[in-house]
Amino acid sequence: RGYGYQAVGPLDAEGVPLGGRSVVEGALETRARISQRIQLAAFTDAGVISPDAFPSFDRTVYVGAGGGVRYLSPIGPIRADIAFPLEKRATDSDFQIYISLGQPF
Repeated sequence: RGYGYQAVGPLDAEGVPLGGRSVVEGALETRARISQRIQLAAFTDAGVISPDAFPSFDRTVYVGAGGGVRYLSPIGPIRADIAFPLEKRATDSDFQIYISLGQPF
């Protein structure tokens, strides 16, 4: 979270995602219940995508951080998050907004 869709992997000269052959990623998230159905969350995500078969840590590890709200519905949590890129490049937005259903991981 914090970067555009497919924006942290290898790109061609025009900025089009090429995909990768390996990925290492991790996330930390903490939640605090403020009512029976509402939670607040804070998170940090990090990852690196490499065109090589094994992860290459000579590439930038992209880190994003943010927070959100969880509504604990009968069918699962409905999540609204805002995330910020901590390794921001000129082509990255200042923030990303995510709306989703279910657990993040």
